[in-house]
Amino acid sequence: HKCNLYVPDNGIERIAILSPPGAIGYVFEKFIDEVVRLHATPEQRQKMEFITTSHSLPYGYGKTHGYTKVIRLATLPLRLAASDLVLEQLRQQHSSSTVEEDVTLNDIVQATQQVVRWHCRVSHVSAHTAVLTVSLEDLLDDPWEEEYQV
Repeated sequence: HKCNLYVPDNGIERIAILSPPGAIGYVFEKFIDEVVRLHATPEQRQKMEFITTSHSLPYGYGKTHGYTKVIRLATLPLRLAASDLVLEQLRQQHSSSTVEEDVTLNDIVQATQQVVRWHCRVSHVSAHTAVLTVSLEDLLDDPWEEEYQV
């Protein structure tokens, strides 16, 4: 039994894939799916359940929130994560795909604050749950190294 690693009695590891809302998070989810498809055996895949979400986890131990481990995407600089978040929210509100001109400085400031709070909350969960943080920059620089980490 590894430190900070909770495995339910049924033996199925519940692994949270966390990223703020936006196009970058969708690509990260596809990356994780591909890594698992390429490197996990069918028997290993049967013992893993991946839950992709942009919501931070509730505070507590793995047994409390039900996750064995967490894989989190950190998009730096934070303005990039905030911009992606604002654009995603605007895309959901408008049917038009050209929403960039609707973004205001206030939108970016508020989204940056939201992303910072999100990361702080996930970091707090990491005190009791195994968390792997994958930075977007590292993923772009050397996807093979990040693939190995996952």
